[in-house]
This record gives sequence, structure tokens and C-alpha cells, in this order.
Amino acid sequence: MNMHIRIFGFCGLAALLAGCQASRVTVDTADGQALPHAVLTAGASQATISRSITVPSGGTNKVAFVAFTNPDCTNFGYATVREVVPPEHGALDVKQTEGFGYWVEKNPRSQCNNKRVSGVLIQYRSKPGFTGIDHVTYEIFAPTTGLRRYDLTVNVL
Repeated sequence: MNMHIRIFGFCGLAALLAGCQASRVTVDTADGQALPHAVLTAGASQATISRSITVPSGGTNKVAFVAFTNPDCTNFGYATVREVVPPEHGALDVKQTEGFGYWVEKNPRSQCNNKRVSGVLIQYRSKPGFTGIDHVTYEIFAPTTGLRRYDLTVNVL
């Protein structure tokens, strides 16, 4: 997956999946821009990543670009994105496109960081005239790594 997640604190991934309630993480998006800290919580079999973004009223903001890329920068599949709880005051737009991935230097795919690769772009689009807080919960199904669930809080200004 094109997102790099670093878990901070005393709760490792195994403990997190076993029920450790929250750890601070940093998520670097495919374009290399650091996102705000997110909180991971886990139930019996699935981790949920909670994060927030800010969007101008009537505007659009990138939520994520998800790419599944071979070391030679070719695509080996696309994520499937499913809304679990749709936003009340906007829309989640999902489309296959090309974008920039981000892989850490030690990853053989890091040579692809400066190349456009095929993937799925997820954006939040606010309804014009709305200001306030919106929420959306969505899941990303990956061709190799399974399911990740995200709870997104959107601050619409």
C-alpha cells in the first residue's frame, strides 16, 4: 500500500490488534505530504484509523491516493473503496487515476516516488454553503493486504 504508517507509543502492532486501545501514528500520503496524527483503535479483528482534514465550504480536498505497485513501478491491482457511513454534508469521490506514491527509502518501490503510478484517488467534496463538521467512514480493500477502515472527521470552513 502506498501509505506509510508509523506506530508510536508502547503499543506495538500485535498488541494493537489484540485490543490495545489507541496509539499515535503518522501517515504519509502518496505525494509525500505528512498528514495530521491519527489514532488507531482495534477490535477483535480490524484496526480503524481515525483522522481529520479541513476543506473549504464547496471545495474539495484529497483524502488519500492508494497505489499497489511492483518494484518496477507497474501496477498490480487497484484498491476497492466502500463507504460504510456516507457524509451528510458532502460526498466522497473515488476514481482510478495516476498520482505520486510514497515509499520509504528502504523500500524497493522508493524509486517510484518521483514517477506517476496508477492508483485510486479518494477526495472529499463539501456541499456549497455548508460550514461545520462532517463525518465519513470508509473501507479500503487492498489486493494483497486486506481491509483497512477509516473514520474521517471533516472540518468544513
